[in-house]
Amino acid sequence: MTKALANLGWSLVVVMLGYVVLSSPLHAENLIRLGQTIRPVSYQLALDIDPRMPGFSGIATIELNIAERTDRVVLHANRLVLDAITITQGSVARSLVAEELASDGTVALVSNTVLASGRATLTIRYHAEFASGLEGLYRVEDDGRFYAFTQFEAIGARRAFPCFDEPGFKATFTIDLTIPTGLKAITGTREIGVDPPIGGRTTHHFAPSRPLPSYLVVVAVGDFDIVDAPAIPPTALRAAPIPLRGIAAKGKGSELQFALDATAPLLTRTEDWFGIAYPFDKLDIIAVPDFGAGGMENAGAVTYEESLALLDEDATLQRQREFVTTHAHELAHQWFGNFTTPRWWDDLWLNESVASFMESKIAAQWKPSWRFENDRQLASIEAMGLDLLPSVRRVHEPVTTAGGISAAFDPITYQKGAAVLGMAENAMGAESFRDFMHNYLAHRAFGVMDGADFLRSMAASPGGADAARLLQSYIDQPGMPRIDITRDCTGNRSEIKLRQQRLRPLSVPAAAPGSPATWVTRICLDALRATNPASSCVLLDQPQVQATSSASLCQDALLAGKRSPGYFALNVSKAERRALFASLPTLGRIEALAAAQDLDISLVAGDLTLAEYLDGVQALARHPDIGVRSFPFERLKALIGNTMDDERRRTLKSFVHALYRPQLDAIGLLQPLSGSKPGTWAQQLYREQLVELFVDTQSAPDLEVRLAELGQRIAADSETEPDDTALAPPDVVSAALVSAARRGGSPFLAHAVMRLNDADIGHDRAQWLGAIAASHAPDSNATIERLVSAPSARGQDVLALLFERANEPPYRTATWDFVQRSAPALLKRLDGDLDLAVVQVADGFCTDAQAETVDKAMRPLRDRIRGGAIQLAQTLDRIRACAALAAKLNQEPLPDILATTTTRLTP
Repeated sequence: MTKALANLGWSLVVVMLGYVVLSSPLHAENLIRLGQTIRPVSYQLALDIDPRMPGFSGIATIELNIAERTDRVVLHANRLVLDAITITQGSVARSLVAEELASDGTVALVSNTVLASGRATLTIRYHAEFASGLEGLYRVEDDGRFYAFTQFEAIGARRAFPCFDEPGFKATFTIDLTIPTGLKAITGTREIGVDPPIGGRTTHHFAPSRPLPSYLVVVAVGDFDIVDAPAIPPTALRAAPIPLRGIAAKGKGSELQFALDATAPLLTRTEDWFGIAYPFDKLDIIAVPDFGAGGMENAGAVTYEESLALLDEDATLQRQREFVTTHAHELAHQWFGNFTTPRWWDDLWLNESVASFMESKIAAQWKPSWRFENDRQLASIEAMGLDLLPSVRRVHEPVTTAGGISAAFDPITYQKGAAVLGMAENAMGAESFRDFMHNYLAHRAFGVMDGADFLRSMAASPGGADAARLLQSYIDQPGMPRIDITRDCTGNRSEIKLRQQRLRPLSVPAAAPGSPATWVTRICLDALRATNPASSCVLLDQPQVQATSSASLCQDALLAGKRSPGYFALNVSKAERRALFASLPTLGRIEALAAAQDLDISLVAGDLTLAEYLDGVQALARHPDIGVRSFPFERLKALIGNTMDDERRRTLKSFVHALYRPQLDAIGLLQPLSGSKPGTWAQQLYREQLVELFVDTQSAPDLEVRLAELGQRIAADSETEPDDTALAPPDVVSAALVSAARRGGSPFLAHAVMRLNDADIGHDRAQWLGAIAASHAPDSNATIERLVSAPSARGQDVLALLFERANEPPYRTATWDFVQRSAPALLKRLDGDLDLAVVQVADGFCTDAQAETVDKAMRPLRDRIRGGAIQLAQTLDRIRACAALAAKLNQEPLPDILATTTTRLTP
């Protein structure tokens, strides 16, 4: 799954035979693991679904294998009304009674006589309401039509049918769907039959699945556009073609073409890399109008957020790239996650780290000119920022609570895991690593896996011993190392000393006494010269290592590390850093990005002054690669936003304007740039980032005036959607609408709300939501609160308005106040995957006083939120780290560099 937010949930209701009791709120962290005494072999699900109705019903028939005598079957059924429960062994059928065991939906089905060991058939007739959030089986209204969709990862399947809702329980699923005649039904397998309609209802039958965990089951019902694409042709690994379809809400099927065209090249390249045929009998690409994740890898039917998957010919290159990487991620899961599945949620990293590792690799194979190969390196900075915090979890963190499951879906699992897998690949060599991955999968077909087994197998593979040690050191402890490098250049040899310690933010004092944290890192140090660079690779597996190398490493003052990407911060002397950044524009993209990462992390850790950081930014801005030039944009936004003094803020804005405005002017604000033309894709992508930088920092007033005028004209054209306008290139439109909203007052705000209500395509809605959230009109707070509180508000819309409004500094406190007041209603509306947003809205605060306010407000609520305690700790750590850095930088005198490189902006 590609996450938009971490999963969270709502307290359980008590399940009793024939009725549901709404109990007082239960502890959301409660979790009971099912034992191994009873295991499911197969499910037969007969679901009756009418998306127009408030609820649904079903019959679940589960074939069980009972290992030893017992008087109960323990499984999951969350907020399901169990109308009748029977278990049959041979010719004997018994009725069972349900007893709630835990707030996570664990239920005991108790028999008044002992059940024998062996096979048994459990049959449960039940009904339930559709979920109010985006977890479980929920419904969506789109353009006057109702649709039903599922999202089951991590523990949402239990809200749609009784099941053994743990990843280690794999069974086959056969699904029958009874729906209103005329609607269409989708599952993860092919439809094999349709009954004649009876009373306006039709039953659709689907083929049995391969062995799956419950979280990979998928159902969709509605008046869909179904686009039949050419089948994916056979390959040397696979004799049969793969049927391929695109599915979208009515009227939107034509915008699935890009997604369908991307599927065959991405899937066949993934298939070839793993050396194993695609393991399922068909593939559907489903665009969901309201969805809590970017994408979900359901076996045979992958679901996507609509704004991600629906791409017309006017879609920006950035949007196309986002879909390609997400699609590559979800397709990789068909092998790592679906073909073989983690035994338990503490090994979720085997799913998400591998899929995140694969996404840029496969995308780069398909579209080499789009420069995906360093996306993994760029993405790791998000995980690094989180990894500095005291409350950070490990990649491989034991999961003992429901909150622990939710916490596992974070940048540490995804981005850090992918980065350290890349380090393991570098240590083994690309071909050896690929062979290991193939062999590992091939021996666990449709079975389960765990991290310890993965590491043992890697260590036993050719070249894998050091790679396994490296990987284990990074996944089994929190944090990241700072590697201090010093050189002693005397005589004909050079001594290099490497010392590692855990990197921490300014808000955290030095590490407590005790054994220092130790990682295993293969680091290559290079004396970079015009020709023939010398290289020395060292395995750092102790707190301190000293190595003797060729004197050539002392022939230049310039020292650069990480010729291949690594998940650590390299700390060299100030003189060597100055020499490195003086020559940075001549470095390759990998080395320059590594230097950019070190610069950012060193600033956060307090190792750099503002002057040293901005000096490095100037060097980054001169690099020929747009990924290097744009790397500091988010940090520059934060520096400006968290500066308390108006004069300092204006000076920083002037620095940004002087450094980057000439680059935007060289491209041209309205110059047509087609992503399909060689040489222009990078300019289009960079222009979008530059315009966003200026709008977010408000560092180019004349540009904002021009954009606002453009946004007014775009909004006034009610016959044309924003991306289709001839007034501006698509990559400029969102910034123009935001600028217009900030300056347009109440009339523009009212118009934007009207356009939002008329928009039905996800990306169009996102643009109007962004404009509404940016409004500075006097009635903007009231308007946004009304939109968020509306019963018909989509979950995605609620999240977009809250987070984008909280990103507007003048309205951050008001947004937080609204979240506090509305928390109970928001928790009900976002029920399931998205509850975590109630805490995360506060992530943008940056003072110790604000941290205390958030702590006081959220402590009473955190136990109602699955993962709330963990998220609250991280949010507070994040705020305090920001406060400590802001305090340090605000006390420093303005660096001379600002006086010599900036043009003053008027207040």
